[in-house]
Amino acid sequence: MTAPPPHPGLDRVQLFQALPEEARTYAYSQCHIRRFMAGQVIFDTDDDSRDVYFVLQGLVRVVIFSPGGREVAFNVVGAGVCFGELSALDGEPRSASCVARTNAELAVMSAGAFQRLCCDYPEAALTMMRHLSAMVRKSTGRILDLSVVAANNRVQGEMLRLAREVAGEKPSATLRPPPIHAEVASRVSTTRETVARVISDLTKQGLIEKTRGGIIVTDIPRLEELVEQGRGYRGLGLVGSGPLPHPATQ
Repeated sequence: MTAPPPHPGLDRVQLFQALPEEARTYAYSQCHIRRFMAGQVIFDTDDDSRDVYFVLQGLVRVVIFSPGGREVAFNVVGAGVCFGELSALDGEPRSASCVARTNAELAVMSAGAFQRLCCDYPEAALTMMRHLSAMVRKSTGRILDLSVVAANNRVQGEMLRLAREVAGEKPSATLRPPPIHAEVASRVSTTRETVARVISDLTKQGLIEKTRGGIIVTDIPRLEELVEQGRGYRGLGLVGSGPLPHPATQ
């Protein structure tokens, strides 16, 4: 019988869910729990640390700061997802900074334990490969969008992406806490004013409603149609039932 995890949130970690009982027991034994306050830096770009983090509760922002201090946001990581795996796998310094967006509880595993888990259990290696493949696909879609898609439509696409992450197969989603305009602007390379204007327009169209502590995307299929109309194609990793293949695999 699998030993109970040191934190109930470990049962929701995507990587661990794919493991057989013996591997889960090993993984749980290699984790320790750390807590971070909102705004606290977990690690910085170019840090030499190698640990892997699993989000048990809360949200973590993945960002890079340019030499001039401009923030470029890459992702917001929620419960069940890992980060820090790149440095654990290749031994290179951190490629981005990670900051707690909310109060967060994280499980931390050493790079050595993480590598042993992936080497000894094919289920872990396959799950991690799928995770890294998804990252490549999202990056491909983002590069394409930044190259050819207007700013207003990029904001609409980001709202759609956030809604789909929460909704699953449901036609609506409540985003709580609500997206921060500056974060959305950073992710899609536009201004906060543009984000505010697009969200206001979506509200007037009845696609977004404000609620206490969040916002509701009321009609995901309609928002998806709006995004597709603005782009003239099905955006990579943002629109539709799944991302298109990466060019290297076609």
